[in-house]
Amino acid sequence: MDPNNLTQWYDRCAAELALYAGHILKCHGSEDIVQDVFIKLMAQNPQPDNVRAWLFTAVRNAAITRLRKIKRRRKLREKLQVAKPWFLPTDNENFDSSEIQNALENLDDELREIVILRIWGQLTLKEIAALLDCSTTTVYVRFDKAIRTMQKTLCIDNFI
Repeated sequence: MDPNNLTQWYDRCAAELALYAGHILKCHGSEDIVQDVFIKLMAQNPQPDNVRAWLFTAVRNAAITRLRKIKRRRKLREKLQVAKPWFLPTDNENFDSSEIQNALENLDDELREIVILRIWGQLTLKEIAALLDCSTTTVYVRFDKAIRTMQKTLCIDNFI
């Protein structure tokens, strides 16, 4: 699509598309959806016959997909919150399971999820990336951040 046409369509429709996406999502992120859809429109060859209808359809589909991801993550978070303790009590004086459990629970949801999938689920970084729909690099960075955060919380040099 011609960049000038794309700009005109964006100027004409972006606000109402964001409003529509926000109606479906009932949360933030509608602007991101709109931007993603315009990137997809830019790649359309040939241009859709009815660009306006195409935009609304694409925004609707992207918002519903995002909403499904949000609901899946919310369900997983709820399951994790009612889960049994991650550590069994031990007599080892160097290992305080309640402190490690607290450090794990104090992580951000996305970091905790990655640690759980990696350590308890024994998934590879690539498998976690596919599950969370992000890059392997993103998973690595978040896992590394989670482990470092837990190390600081527990005042230890090596956790894993």
